[in-house]
Amino acid sequence: MLVDVDFWQKDIVTEDSRIFLQGFCHYNGDYKVEPMYIPVSMNTVYTGSLWQGFKDQYKQMRRWAWGVENFPYQAWFYLKIKNLPFKKGLHYLWNQLEGVYSWATAPVLITILGYLPLWVSKNVDKSSVIAQNAPIVLQIVMNTAMVGLIFSAVLSTLLMPKTYPKKGFWDYCLIPIQWVLFPIGMIIFSSVPATDAQTRLMIGKYLGFWVSGKK
Repeated sequence: MLVDVDFWQKDIVTEDSRIFLQGFCHYNGDYKVEPMYIPVSMNTVYTGSLWQGFKDQYKQMRRWAWGVENFPYQAWFYLKIKNLPFKKGLHYLWNQLEGVYSWATAPVLITILGYLPLWVSKNVDKSSVIAQNAPIVLQIVMNTAMVGLIFSAVLSTLLMPKTYPKKGFWDYCLIPIQWVLFPIGMIIFSSVPATDAQTRLMIGKYLGFWVSGKK
C-alpha cells in the first residue's frame, strides 16, 4: 500500500492520519485499518518550566487540531473517486467534519449552555414555561455533568500505575484540583487551539510541523 500511494506526504503536518486517507482514496474506498491494542506509555510536553509547558501544550494541541486539513483533502478526492459507495464516503467525511468541529466548540458549549436557561429566563415573563423550568433544567444538566466528571476523576486515579513516584501531601492534593479545573483547561488547551488551527486554515495562514519539547 505504501508503494502504491508513493509513501507519506512530506508537505503536511498530520501525516499519520493522512496515510489512511491516501490508501482509502487510492483503492476507491476498498481499504480499512485494523487496530492493534497494545500497552503504551507517553511523556508530556514539559521542559522544566511550568509556563513554557503551558505554551508548548497549546502549540501541541494546535498541531493536532491541524488535522482539519484532512477535510478539504477528503472532499476534493471524493469527487474524483470512481465507484466510491456514497454511504461509506459520507461516513468518513462526517467523522472528520464532526470531529474537528466538536473539538473546537464542545468545551465552550458544555461550559456555557448549562447557564443558558438562567440567561434566557431574565428576558421572559417569570410566569412562562421557560422561567419556571430553567432552574430545574440547569440543576439536571450540572448534576449530570458533575457525576461524569467525578467518575472520570476516580477512574483516572485508579488507573494510575502502581510505580507512581512517591509525592508529598500537596502533590496528591493536585490530583483532584486538576479535575476541578478541567472545564477551564478544556477551553484553553482544547477549544482555543482547535479554533486557532481551523481559522488559520480558513484564511490561508498555514502551520508548519512543530516538534514539542520533552524532558
